[in-house]
Amino acid sequence: MKSILKLFLATLLVVAISTGCKKYEEGPSVSVLTRTMRLCGEWKITSVVKNGFDITDSFVTACGGSGFVLHIQRDRILHNEFGKFHTEGGIVPVESRWQWEDDKSNVYFSERPAAPFEFSYEIIKLKGKELGLRYTDGMDVTVLRFK
Repeated sequence: MKSILKLFLATLLVVAISTGCKKYEEGPSVSVLTRTMRLCGEWKITSVVKNGFDITDSFVTACGGSGFVLHIQRDRILHNEFGKFHTEGGIVPVESRWQWEDDKSNVYFSERPAAPFEFSYEIIKLKGKELGLRYTDGMDVTVLRFK
């Protein structure tokens, strides 16, 4: 009787973990790493899809042909290929920051000072080696995937 009870409790635990803990649309269901630990690191763009159309090649070309890499640091600093503005006075470093929004289902990127812009991305996948972000601007939906 005890073995049946243990088996039942183990099965119940597995079902609860696999169905009730999925934070992001594409996973993971469970992780031993914190969200911040999984988000921080170097992320290279693998695909960009806007409104169902793959625009990866044009996106990479716009980044100078070398791809696009995000360097997300634990101290809330964000570096990327567009990390500097070219002005008449020379190259101006950009103050780039990131922070969690809401219940950590969105991440917010902001860059200043030369041309301030701010973006909020919905996280659709946050695995150790895969990141998926969705940006919605009116009717336009862009999904960026990184490895």
